[in-house]
Amino acid sequence: NVDSYIFVTSLETPVIILVNRAFCDTFDGDCAGRNANLYFDLDGAVRRQAALSDDGKADYPEVWCARSGQWLAVSSEEITWVDGSRVRLVNCYDITAKKQFADTLEEKIEERTRELHLMTTEAETARRHAEEDASAKARLLANMSHETRIPVNSNNDMTNNSNTAHTEEPPDDVRNK
Repeated sequence: NVDSYIFVTSLETPVIILVNRAFCDTFDGDCAGRNANLYFDLDGAVRRQAALSDDGKADYPEVWCARSGQWLAVSSEEITWVDGSRVRLVNCYDITAKKQFADTLEEKIEERTRELHLMTTEAETARRHAEEDASAKARLLANMSHETRIPVNSNNDMTNNSNTAHTEEPPDDVRNK
């Protein structure tokens, strides 16, 4: 894989004056004299780079190159050529793998966000059910306590009365018999 494609065009037209070997190897051999827009939208990339520069961003515009099947980050600058004329030096970096990784990462983030949302919903539902169960249990215990307290108290009263009755001295008429 190639790190970058470098070529030079005139400022007036996007006609290629000079290219590096990587550009020639990837695109049709000798590309000198051809319009750079045959390979990708150079004019659009230059406009976007100018807009990005105005915003103070360091990023370079990304363009799709159908001929090579690559995403390219494009940087360009005006320089003085050997004959004294002003030309545009264009450097294109292959960022296809980076874009594919970013797309895959974005998909994974979206999938994980959906999973977390589902887990949060399930946890909230489980918490709500647990609170309802605890409330029902508290009501049941309160009712049971009330229901069992009345008979138990009655039994306790009867037991206490009978215990008291047995611990006292029997009446005189029962003792004399």
